[in-house]
Amino acid sequence: MGGVLNAADASVIVTTWTQFIMTSLLPGRNYSFSVVSLSVGMESTPVVTYQATRPSSPIIDELIPVIGGLNVSWKSDVTSKQDKYAVMYVRNDTGEMKSREVTEPRILIDGLYPGAAYHIKVYAVSHGLWSEPHTHFQAVCKSS
Repeated sequence: MGGVLNAADASVIVTTWTQFIMTSLLPGRNYSFSVVSLSVGMESTPVVTYQATRPSSPIIDELIPVIGGLNVSWKSDVTSKQDKYAVMYVRNDTGEMKSREVTEPRILIDGLYPGAAYHIKVYAVSHGLWSEPHTHFQAVCKSS
């Protein structure tokens, strides 16, 4: 037998179910769960497990072409927590891929080929789990 429980309902849940689905867990968090069997007023030794939730995808807020690069900034959902961000960029004509990790919600990607277009992907990373990417396609300014 099983059921669905909202995580905001309680920090202690007593049930006769052997399994259930928890809902409303916040993104980018690391939860601990302790399970104890009860029988005739006696408790078993707790079994503890940990489970992280994926962070929410960041949303690219600004992507400004600069000579030889791109100035990129993004926003994250206020309920989501993230340890860092991963930014991947792929040059459209050659398929060359590069990536960088940052802790601030912005990056200046320099050394890009002037006139080329790049596919930019921004991920949030929390407890080793990656969000879905937010992607954007942008050309780089040619040198003057």
